[in-house]
Amino acid sequence: ELIQSIYDNVSFSFKTGKRHYVLETIPLLRKTKHVKGVFLKFNEITSYIERIEALDYQASHDELTKLLNRRAFHEQAQHFLEDEDTSGKPFSLVMIDLDDFKYVNDTYGHPIGDYVLRDLAELISSLLPDQSLFCRYGGEEFLIMYTDSSPEESREMSERIRQAVGERQFTYGSILIRINISLGVYNYHPGDHGNVY
Repeated sequence: ELIQSIYDNVSFSFKTGKRHYVLETIPLLRKTKHVKGVFLKFNEITSYIERIEALDYQASHDELTKLLNRRAFHEQAQHFLEDEDTSGKPFSLVMIDLDDFKYVNDTYGHPIGDYVLRDLAELISSLLPDQSLFCRYGGEEFLIMYTDSSPEESREMSERIRQAVGERQFTYGSILIRINISLGVYNYHPGDHGNVY
């Protein structure tokens, strides 16, 4: 591809190790405007790429929990629903709400509430299959999309999450906090209209 880009006189981007480059081909012309040769210019664009990736991450992730934000979740879920390789496959949506979380913030303060949210996000993330989508949907609401899962599997995974959170003791210094969550699950299978529990 690189050699062909030189023949075609077009830019070519590539990566070597952690470095990103763009190769520019500049024709060297004779006075008769016939090409005498080419000048190859390698431009390193690593810092530019890193800035773009950082901005993209910030735009698609929740700052506190580092989970997908609502917009990015919707985009990735839409891609799953429309992609020809995954369109029509079963999926489940799980909405999670923290019960009486206002009590935690009011009693211990928002910094400790934020700590609990971060720890909770890590705990749930550790229990999810690799292909799941997981986002912080709102203040104390989270949303999971299980892809290619049966209703039974999604119920089992959701129950495992509920139990793990209920058994977890969130510790901040000498403060011990327990929380409970409520879950709502929607299952879709091709040929049916989905079911909710």
